[in-house]
Amino acid sequence: MDKLFLLPHWCRKIGMVVFPISLVLEIACLLEIGFNLFQFEISLNDIREWLGLSAFVCGDSLENMGHFTPCNDLLPTVVDILFIVGSCLLGFSKLSDEDEYFSKIRMQALVLAVYMYAAVLIIGEILCWGTAFLYFMRCCIFAPVLFFLIFFYARVAAVRKGAKDEK
Repeated sequence: MDKLFLLPHWCRKIGMVVFPISLVLEIACLLEIGFNLFQFEISLNDIREWLGLSAFVCGDSLENMGHFTPCNDLLPTVVDILFIVGSCLLGFSKLSDEDEYFSKIRMQALVLAVYMYAAVLIIGEILCWGTAFLYFMRCCIFAPVLFFLIFFYARVAAVRKGAKDEK
């Protein structure tokens, strides 16, 4: 792969805003917790009601698959989409000083993230069964991009620190 199709640098700035917000909301959705701000409790259901979010299809069991029933469960979907968009904007936007070396680091981080994801999946297959496996897989949906962001930005920070130390 000679050419990486990266987003412009300004997209990274948007990703730096969207990603942390969506990460916090994603964790809140996964843990099904509410927010307690200044002794004013806000639950995820309250946020759903305020935003008027409801899903078109909600199947709570395998028997109901294909039946169209309204439910108020669109917030996790919106948060998931924000997380995906934010992480892609952050991970696949050009750096301000993007060059061939950073492209190589990007590719190495991507390969390492896929290897790490495979290892996590193997461990999960061995250790989790039943409903716990479904929760495990729900958490694993975003693991590859999280691993990539961690590996890539850790390596970029190390390279920049090394370059700064040489000066």
